[in-house]
Formats: sequence, C-alpha cells, structure tokens
Amino acid sequence: MKNSFFRKIIHSITIVLLSVFVSLFASTNVSAQTPEIEFTELDDYYVTSHEITCTARVYSYGLIDQLCSIFYTLYKDDFNTPITSVGDYGTIEYTVRSQGSDYVTQTITEGIGYLSVKPLWTTYTAFTLGIFDNYCVNRNRPVALSITFDTPGEYKFTSEIQSCSNSGSNLFSSYPANGATGCDTETHRDYAASSCSNPTTLFSEAIFLTICDQNFVEFLSGVTEYCPSESINLVYTIGEYDDSVDMALLPVWINPIIDRVANTLTLSGNAPAYDSENSTINFVVRTLSTINPETCPEATVNQSIMIANAQTPVISGDNMICEGGTITLTSDIASTWSSSNIEVATIEQTELDTEVTILSLNPGTTIITCQIHDNECDVNSNPFIFDVNENYEISLIESICDGEIYLFDGQELIIAGEHALSTTSQYGCDSIINLSLQVTELSNTEFFIEDESYTWNATEYTENGDYVQTFSDENGCDSTVTLHLTIITDIASHSIVKETINIYPNPVSESLHIDIIKDSNTSYSIILTDVTGKVLIKKDYASENNILDLSPISGGVYFISILNDNKIISTSMVNKE
Repeated sequence: MKNSFFRKIIHSITIVLLSVFVSLFASTNVSAQTPEIEFTELDDYYVTSHEITCTARVYSYGLIDQLCSIFYTLYKDDFNTPITSVGDYGTIEYTVRSQGSDYVTQTITEGIGYLSVKPLWTTYTAFTLGIFDNYCVNRNRPVALSITFDTPGEYKFTSEIQSCSNSGSNLFSSYPANGATGCDTETHRDYAASSCSNPTTLFSEAIFLTICDQNFVEFLSGVTEYCPSESINLVYTIGEYDDSVDMALLPVWINPIIDRVANTLTLSGNAPAYDSENSTINFVVRTLSTINPETCPEATVNQSIMIANAQTPVISGDNMICEGGTITLTSDIASTWSSSNIEVATIEQTELDTEVTILSLNPGTTIITCQIHDNECDVNSNPFIFDVNENYEISLIESICDGEIYLFDGQELIIAGEHALSTTSQYGCDSIINLSLQVTELSNTEFFIEDESYTWNATEYTENGDYVQTFSDENGCDSTVTLHLTIITDIASHSIVKETINIYPNPVSESLHIDIIKDSNTSYSIILTDVTGKVLIKKDYASENNILDLSPISGGVYFISILNDNKIISTSMVNKE
C-alpha cells in the first residue's frame, strides 16, 4: 500500500517537472549550480495539425535538493501579450515514465501560469530537481513532448525555473548521488510543496516555433493546348489557408481567381498569338498564404501550355471617327469582321476581306474584331476599341446692356439678333454654336412727390428740386430714376389731405386696401412703384374703398402714390411679404 502511494506521488511529480522541459526548447551553456535542460533538435518550421515531438532531459548540476517551480507564458505573433487558452490554437502535452513501465500524460491548457499536479488530495506546484536529474543521478525519466498547432503563426514559449525558500514535504522516496562535480555520494530524498515561497529565477529561456499551413497547389483540370485568342481555363487544388498567388510568376494575360470555399485556384485569360520560337509557354504557379509567417516554404507547380500554329489577324487604322462619318480599317489577313455595338457603328462586308468600311451611327464606344479559321482554330484579333465622337450643336442665350459689347469668336456684337459659329471639337468633329443675343435698353423713369420732406434710399430731401439716382435693374443694366420733389409749406392743409387717405395692411401679403375720403366730383389715380421708380401698377379709381392685388408681385419695398389732377397728394411706403 505504501509503495502504491509513493508511486502515485512520483507520477504527479513527473508530470509537473516535465513542463519544465516543454518550456525550454533549446539547450544552453550554464555554469555550475545552474540547472538546465537538454532536448533534441527542433526543425526550422512545422506544419499545422502535425504533431511536433521532442525529448528533454534535466541536469541539476548539484542542485538536486533545491525546491523549484515552473512559471511559463505562451505567445502567438504578438510577443507582448500572452494568449489566454492553448486550446484556441492547438494542444500541448508531455509524457513521462512514472514507475516501472507506467507512463503519465499531462496537458497544458492555459497560456500563462504555474505548472502543478494533484496526486491525491494535495496540489503540488514545487518539487526538488533530483526527481528528474541526469547529472548527480540518472533517474531515467526523459520527457516526451507532443505539440500540435492548428493555426499558422510565430509562437513563443517562455519559461522560468524558480527556486523556492520553503523546504517542502518529504515524499519518502530516496536515491544516492554519484559524486560528480558539485554532487556528493549521500542518499537524498524527494520533496514537494503546494506553493513556492519567495520565488527567484534560476533559469529562463524563450524558444520560437514557426507553424506553417501546408501550402499546397496541384493541377486539377483544364486543357493545355489552345488556339490563339482562345479562352484559357486551368483549375488547381490549393491549401486551406492559401489566399493569393504570386502574380510576378504568371503571364500578364492570365487572371487568377481563388475560391476559399472549394479551395481552388482558377487561371483564366485569352491565349496569346502563335510565336514560332515560343509555341510552348512555361510558367510557375505559386500559391501564398497571408496568414503564414514569411519564413514558411512555398508550394509551386510548373505549368506548360501549347499554342496552336494559327495566324492571328492584326487590325490597323484610326480608332475614332465623327458621328455620321465613315472610315476604312484593314487587317493583315482576310477575315470576318464584327462590331460589338451596332448602335454605335456598323461594318459593310459581303465576304472575307482585308479591308472594310466602318459607318458611324451614334456617339459611343464599340469593339471591332476580325476572325479567321486556320489550322482547325477560330482565331480572333486583339480587341480594337473604336470611338464615335459627337457632333455638337450648342444654343446660347446671352444678354448685354445697351452700349456694351459682346465678343463672339472675335466679333464685337452690339445689336440684338441671332448669330451662328461653325467650328470643330477637340476630336475634329463639327461643332455649331447658335447665339441669341439680347440687348437690354437703359431705363429712365421719374416720379413726383409733394411732401414736407422725403427720404429716398436713406437720403432725406427737404428742398424743392429734381434728384437723380442710378440703380441696376434685374438684367444688371443701369436704370436712372428722377425724383421731382415739391416741398409743401402749408402743413395744416397737407395734414388734412393725409388724414383722408388710409392704406392697410402694411406689411401686405396679397391684397392692399386703400380708403380715400373724397368729394363726389373728385377722381384719383393710384400708382405702385418699386424703389427704382419703376411703375408697376397704375389705376384710376372713383370709389372711396379700393383694393390692389399684389399677389403677382415679389416681396420687397414699394411706394403707393395717390394723385389728384396729376399731382401727388400722398406717397406711402409698403412692405410686401
């Protein structure tokens, strides 16, 4: 019973110390009293989903009684932030002999932490190095590592052998030392503890594993003999993570398409013209994986295709024409001609010919091709892009003020009328410009005011006289307005006149009411002018209550003048909303 108990403890200790070997993937030269691990050589890179194996041995260099623990971290690509779970990227296991022919396998699941083991009811995180030593004594416990990563990347595994200040518990297993340098010949016992007090680093190491997806490319389907200009279709099976292809190795007339669902690569394009010196075209198909580290190997296929000995027509001639015109194109071989867009241009051809007439119909672009049948091949010329340019006719309406000059193709125009100019566009096509020139006369208006004083465009006038101001009309031309002002000195009589007239509402929206108290034999005229003095409405009224419809007039400031016997007896400003 006691031996079985000790055997279980040894099993657990073996598992924990094996993690030391996992963390140290390269042997290093150390001085005496510094432990180290030796393990088998690793490769430059490994493939995803394939097992990586390595065997490690511990050398204590005399520290067989030192209680130690193992702290580790695992990184992927970003070597500053440890991963959270090993299971996100693969698995890490280690196997060690526990007792006799019994072996125990332990799994590392976390990306950072201390390695520990629980043989029965106690969890141990620290052990004496003599349990696995190969220096002072050969315990014959090599550690077999098994690592499998499913995701490509650069992995970094760092580890520390930390010495502990506590002594641990006696595991009741013993062994004699062999007297090597730094070792005695006495009998030693194994100790373990559930924690490591005051840990101090004795040994640290960082190892790197390059994990690559197995780049793969293999020819799947497609013919390898083509006629000139024939559509090419070559299909390859590629690796799961292959997401691009080395374009520098492919002919410029080949276009790659990758299907990540079906894991295929399709090369398409049109076969080039036959070349007697290069009738067989050789190129390399190399797939790439952007998720792979740069140092990962590549997968390639050497591909060859043959071009049949058939002539390729070559089209020559101008590649543009004006709308409605014709042009002649030629081919070095008698061919059948075609236009991809007969709404733009058509071809006049009755039989195989080396020369055809292109008739342009509408502005646009079409592709002209010619085809021959040679050596069992229907061979097309390279696409000949043909443009039909528009004949322009442009109509212009321009306006100038009386006395100004309008320049039209070097002509100085001052009179209203219709003018035409024939020219050519940038492509040499007919271009007609029709000009309708309008000449706006300068306006001269006047209005009469009788008042005690009058303010016109912020200027107050208090004396009799004629005053002139110049404005710009809606065409931008000068408009001269003359004010004939009569200052009324009979203030009382004038006030009586003002009281007989009522204009409302002000501001006005649509209808302006003008109430006039008048004698039965008196007639009045009502005039609406804008700020320039232009008369907009003039009406004669016999009634006392009058309404002006201002709805057609735009918003702004206007003047209402009431005339009696052609004399202005009242002028009021009205705001139109």
